[in-house]
Amino acid sequence: MPTPFPSPDGRLCGTALLRHTPPDDAPHFDWLVVLDGRVPAEEDRSVPCMRLRRRLDLAESGMDLHAESLPPHRGLYLALAAPRSLSGGRGLVEPIRRGEVLAVRPGQDGCTIDLRWRETRDGEGVLPETDMRVRLDGRPSDRISEIRIRVERVRSDAQGSDMPGSELGGSRR
Repeated sequence: MPTPFPSPDGRLCGTALLRHTPPDDAPHFDWLVVLDGRVPAEEDRSVPCMRLRRRLDLAESGMDLHAESLPPHRGLYLALAAPRSLSGGRGLVEPIRRGEVLAVRPGQDGCTIDLRWRETRDGEGVLPETDMRVRLDGRPSDRISEIRIRVERVRSDAQGSDMPGSELGGSRR
């Protein structure tokens, strides 16, 4: 049975994509996703995080992305609204996109996650609200380093959606 993930306080959300530019390595994307249904406190280091070389929010149906599991991140990164320098000279993180986790379906070797990326502006225009279903082969943890992400379905605001909790004619957050 899917578990809904509301965003009750309007600040924190269930998923966020950040661009991380380290001083001594190539830029990459950090994908944070709440899998247990609770909204973490800003200082709570419990948010699963994965490093990606490509933007998940722009992936198309049928794409496979490879991710590296990172240690859990603080809840404050889910609500990051402006670029932030990291302590210890670890570089800069910039918020790219945020959204909600609509459902998580655990599986034997991973899980399936239904996401809703919020409408946002980027350097090239407006990205519409987008619903996405992804399958993780593996779960983010300190013990698993590589995770395969399979994008199973993508629907933008203009296309409509048939995913749980994604009635586009209903109320918006």
